[in-house]
Amino acid sequence: MCPIGLTNGAAEWLRHPAVDWCVIPDVIGGTERENDALLSAWELPTALSVPVFHLHHSLDRLARLTDGTYPRVALGSSGGAFTTVGSRDWWSRMAEIMRTVCDAEGLPRVKIHGLGMLDPVLFSHIPFASADSCNVARNVGLDQAWTGPYVPRSKWARAIVMMDRIESHASARRWCSLSSGVQQNMEFLG
Repeated sequence: MCPIGLTNGAAEWLRHPAVDWCVIPDVIGGTERENDALLSAWELPTALSVPVFHLHHSLDRLARLTDGTYPRVALGSSGGAFTTVGSRDWWSRMAEIMRTVCDAEGLPRVKIHGLGMLDPVLFSHIPFASADSCNVARNVGLDQAWTGPYVPRSKWARAIVMMDRIESHASARRWCSLSSGVQQNMEFLG
């Protein structure tokens, strides 16, 4: 059983018209066994639930999570060399993950959510269906980062500028392993 109220709380939020899915609780930095136990205890339908695959887990676990049971799988950067998003080791691991998740054309077999990966450098190369980040919340208040004659006056205006910069980039449609992290999202141009 899940901790008291955890599943019920998620079930209640899933009734909200703007909520389509929820992330199944996981142990960040935990073992596959610990995280699989949480999946087994989860009581909500798999169609509404998203398991987390941490980059330090085995590709066999990823293959199990993307076998069609869950329509979406979240990727989380934790564990040793894969902690720093965008590092050389991180990109190498993402290439292995994409070979597991994507078909021969580079199209994901399930929707992929990037935990903490809402950076245009990342999502313009990786075919995420969705991603999240605390970038705006963490950086909107850093006054020294906002200089020049056109500094937004309020934190709200800064947040709008940051969100606009993120939204001005499109997500990659497919994974292109031959690009070695220098992928361009040119399919929209025909």
